[in-house]
Amino acid sequence: MGGALCTSAGAVATTAARVGHRAAAFSSINVTFERPATASAPAFQLAGTLNIPSTSESEGSNSTRFPGVVFFSGTGPQDRDGKQGPLDLGTWELLDSLASKGNVVLRWDDRGAGESGLPTGVQPAEMGFHDIMGDGRAALNYLKSRGEVDPERLFLIGHSEGGLIAALLSTEFEDSVAGLVIMSSLGRNLFDVTLMQVEAGMAQLPEEARATNLKLQVEIQTAVREGREPDWNVIGEEMAPVVRETWEKVLPIRKWWREHFLLDTDSIYSAVKCPALVTQGQADFQTHPDLDARRLAAAIVQGGKCIDMSLRVFSGLDHLFKPTGGRPSTLEMYSEDRRVDSSFIKTLADWIASRSVSSSEELRTCASV
Repeated sequence: MGGALCTSAGAVATTAARVGHRAAAFSSINVTFERPATASAPAFQLAGTLNIPSTSESEGSNSTRFPGVVFFSGTGPQDRDGKQGPLDLGTWELLDSLASKGNVVLRWDDRGAGESGLPTGVQPAEMGFHDIMGDGRAALNYLKSRGEVDPERLFLIGHSEGGLIAALLSTEFEDSVAGLVIMSSLGRNLFDVTLMQVEAGMAQLPEEARATNLKLQVEIQTAVREGREPDWNVIGEEMAPVVRETWEKVLPIRKWWREHFLLDTDSIYSAVKCPALVTQGQADFQTHPDLDARRLAAAIVQGGKCIDMSLRVFSGLDHLFKPTGGRPSTLEMYSEDRRVDSSFIKTLADWIASRSVSSSEELRTCASV
């Protein structure tokens, strides 16, 4: 399958806050918004930062409404700038650039990260995929409510698991969403992606050990998906204690896993109607250019509802869209001081700019996978 990209030419601006060589093109205010209660959890507060373009960048009109951008992060709690513990995932680099291009950007702390709270009395094992998606829905509703934002020009950017959430919300908010950007997301079900990652992590083990571990992994995941206990003797009666220990270790993620394992990813992407840009790093070892990016891009096109789909696979970039320097990508590399690739940031900024036109203007279309 071939790929095609529809973009318009344009430079990406950066801000003084990061590079120190020119006045910032946006102001920033700290915000909080409510994550509504559900049947199983009370309401709580999420926190973030709203970047608002300077009026000098918008013909000097205080009444100008800008396109709105909201970012949905990948798995694991991250703060509003893409910090996860000691790791700098580089989210701030992309969002700073988009704010400098005349977009209102909402960057927010995931639940339990930064200044965002957690629902009182809810244990980690009680949190699932749909809870995380509900957090994203609250963020999107907040951005849409802001007076600075054009409620019909919202852009959703999702990285990894966040790409799946962004796709679902783009359908739910179809009258407001002007564009969807999917970054290194899952084209397959998480069940299959997890098995791929486990297999890759066992590459140096003897063949017999790999086969035994994979058999255990498949049984644990299948038991979670089917809502049952695993076969304790799946790898031999003498290994039953190992199976029980493994089962206990996955307790905190069982709900999250099961909700993921029951998703129909092809149907989720085939329902997308808005313009969509699918991006992937060729060197990514967590998701795959063919098995994920091209598959989900094909699902969007084959759904027949989206007439403006672009796919771009970036050579030499990893799951974080950072250059690997020709090396195989590894988790250890995430701790290195590397920057998000500037050509990737430019591609996203140009794509959003070209689709930020008013609804009366004609969009170029691209639907080749």
